[in-house]
Amino acid sequence: MEVSNDSQSIQLAIDTQGLLASFTASLLKFATTGSLQLGELPSNLIRNVKLKDQLPKALWALLSESLHKAAISLARDYDLPIGLSESDLKAVRVFEIDGSLTIKISTDFFAPKSIFQLAKQLEPSLAHWLACLGLVDVDAANASHRLGPILAKCLHETWIENPKRYEIIENSVNSPFVKVAEQITKFTYYQTTLIEGPNERVFEETFSLSSIYIEPRYYRLEKMESKEDLDFHSEAPQTAPLKVGGWLATDLREWITKSKSSDAIRIISGGPGAGKSSFAKMFAAQLAMEEIPVFLIPLHQLEMDQPPAEAVRSFFSETDIFDLDPLTYVHGDRVVIIFDGLDEIQLQGKGSTELAAQLVSGLSTWIDRLNTSKDRFRFIVTGRELSVQLADRTLKLPGKVLHLLPYYWDQEEFGNVIAPDEEGMFYADQRESWWQQYQRLKGHRPTGTPRQLLEGEIGEVTAQPLLNYLVALALEQGLELDENLNINTVYASLVTAVYKRSWADKPHPALGGVDEGEFVRLLEEIAVSVWHGAAKTTTVAEVEERCRSSGLAPLLAELKKSAASGVTSLMLAFYFRQKGRRPDGEQTFEFTHKTFMEYLVSLRVVRLIKQISKQRKENQKDLDSGWDSKTRLSP
Repeated sequence: MEVSNDSQSIQLAIDTQGLLASFTASLLKFATTGSLQLGELPSNLIRNVKLKDQLPKALWALLSESLHKAAISLARDYDLPIGLSESDLKAVRVFEIDGSLTIKISTDFFAPKSIFQLAKQLEPSLAHWLACLGLVDVDAANASHRLGPILAKCLHETWIENPKRYEIIENSVNSPFVKVAEQITKFTYYQTTLIEGPNERVFEETFSLSSIYIEPRYYRLEKMESKEDLDFHSEAPQTAPLKVGGWLATDLREWITKSKSSDAIRIISGGPGAGKSSFAKMFAAQLAMEEIPVFLIPLHQLEMDQPPAEAVRSFFSETDIFDLDPLTYVHGDRVVIIFDGLDEIQLQGKGSTELAAQLVSGLSTWIDRLNTSKDRFRFIVTGRELSVQLADRTLKLPGKVLHLLPYYWDQEEFGNVIAPDEEGMFYADQRESWWQQYQRLKGHRPTGTPRQLLEGEIGEVTAQPLLNYLVALALEQGLELDENLNINTVYASLVTAVYKRSWADKPHPALGGVDEGEFVRLLEEIAVSVWHGAAKTTTVAEVEERCRSSGLAPLLAELKKSAASGVTSLMLAFYFRQKGRRPDGEQTFEFTHKTFMEYLVSLRVVRLIKQISKQRKENQKDLDSGWDSKTRLSP
């Protein structure tokens, strides 16, 4: 390590080959002892520098320990020490490259952007090291791309664990964390955890969310108010609102910076697996990278028997993220709070839909108070279509609900979405970009979306982000792309995925103690109710009656305190939306994809046929058991 020091910065030249060799030694220690013990500085990493010089020693201690922690974290995530003997690890050859890495320590080095630049320089060598430890080349490259956010978090953790050890760095260059006057705080550490969020692996893949992410599009509903509007959009019915679209992140950024306090809340709506939580993670990370204060709050973790302000303070305090209310000391012209999962809030004795409306109303009141003295705060709320529809109807939020668009939509069936499209990208089929990126990450030649996945029932499925991934997963597991492609296999995977919610690592709160088999059975009855209903819709009362006649009412009551609220909970957990009202005023609901309904109805029909066959055999053995011909044909 060579060091030069001036009044503005400190430069380090690091022997990268020696650095990665020391990673291997640390990995061996970790594999055998279960703890990371760095010990003395490796002498082969120090060149032309006297160890008694405290500044370079402190700098190297901070960087070395943080880099080691980051590398070990990656190795652990892929279970690399497992199956490797001591001799295997000692034999690993790292960094068969010449030269060294020169980095510059200045006032903004420890800001996320600078850390990411350093990590980018290290990625090729880290990928080589991971490949030596057992990852195939493409997976090692995917893993190395995750270094930046992990290193940012490790640097903050290392500093916070022993700040006195690094005081000499603060005294030699401006405070490494943003400004001289700002010490390392829990808030800056919290921001690094948000930056790392999209860096986590997707399911069991070697790549992260940020590697496969596709920027989402959206539309909002706007009423046509002027004669010019009516003339320009003459093909649209005058009573129908316009669908005005855009790029979600771009338009939200503009809203955050330019909107007034009277327009300080946005709601993002989409079905299960539409990308709401993925967007929340990515957007929070992007804002944190740009040093815009941001908080990401999972709504299912809030205590909903309190006002929103108290619930948020309790959340941060009880989860040990902050000792004090962070909103009272956070700096910035704009502060963004993202509430994720409007449909997942729950409270004893109240239904989710009632709570959703109550929460949004409470947030509206709270943000008005927060912005009384200075217009700083912006709230973003995500939720499934049904919960957002019911909250929107109660609170009247015209233009503030942003509906996520799928990777592809049929203009004739979906309706026209009006959006600026200067580069011809807004109306593009995003499946093509997703599949090319996925194929690269899996080590395949990027050929784009398989033709068989663009049409018919399977085309409807692949237009949705999560469902599209499930199809890709099914292909990896042996699903054949031919004329006999079995869409039912995909749907079976879909229902299981929605129940287990693997993408969120937790079941949907609305499902309570109902197991997967019971979940499917209840969905079947809703599907039959929709199938029998007028215009392929149903009501809560009709579903409740159907389940009662099928002996499933206790399952609904198990979901919530009443069967009616149990029906609503099921709809919140799956792909449903509000359609309209019957003449008697009852709300009607429909499946967001009619093919889901058809699949579930077919499951119910097959179940009934099996039941008839079983009961017929019982009756043939014993006339007093099972069903006779008359019973089998009864309605």
